[in-house]
Amino acid sequence: MSEKKILFSTKYFDIEERDGVIGMCPYDLSVIIMPYVRGANGLPEKLGVLKEFNPYRNGEYSTTLITGMTEGADPDIFTTAQRELKEESGYDVAEPVRWTFLGFLTTSKRVDQEHPCFAVDITGVPEPEKPEGDGSEVEKKSEFMLMPVKDALESNDCLVPSLFLKLFRYQFGFTMKMQSAIPEEMKTKLMEIPNVNSVYTNEGGEIVIGLRTEMKDATATDIKKIMGDIRFKTEVVGEIKPQEDGEKN
Repeated sequence: MSEKKILFSTKYFDIEERDGVIGMCPYDLSVIIMPYVRGANGLPEKLGVLKEFNPYRNGEYSTTLITGMTEGADPDIFTTAQRELKEESGYDVAEPVRWTFLGFLTTSKRVDQEHPCFAVDITGVPEPEKPEGDGSEVEKKSEFMLMPVKDALESNDCLVPSLFLKLFRYQFGFTMKMQSAIPEEMKTKLMEIPNVNSVYTNEGGEIVIGLRTEMKDATATDIKKIMGDIRFKTEVVGEIKPQEDGEKN
């Protein structure tokens, strides 16, 4: 068992030494929340981020996500996430169906805590008035905004890309690749070839053409005529029901 020694305490955390290593031990959990707006294709088009004043960055602003600690009145971390979203963005989203729990994230190996992470779909939610905030000077100087995904992912902050990737893993399952890899018209033409049993996109984004038997010259010619320069691979799958886009192989 590690030897622990408290070096310093505040109302929020202890600074401890364990086996010669110094770290921070918070008293309360801190949640991370990523709001997002879906585009016409159903995928995230904008992310809700904070332009947050940071005195540890030479008094400059950082592009980051909403974070906040649990409070005594919070019955669970979901309530904490809802409260922090409203305080820092103004959005009041009560419907659980709009929320996705993304698991936990470790932001520093010297902090004795894993942060619960949430994504919340605010598509179509009326734009709120100015958020209440918690009264702190940092929040008074900070601003919530909806930013195009591409711009948000350019942030040096680790929270934005980390939760964005978690969102695709847990909720969307890499559907961006699966939906855009092959047009439906091309898929229909391929399925008209006698030896083609199925056409789908796997989790790696590859187009896979399933065949009933080994590919013959005639089949290869027909497939290449339809696919053109688009890369694909084939596999013998036999008499099985064709998979739809978005299903895993």
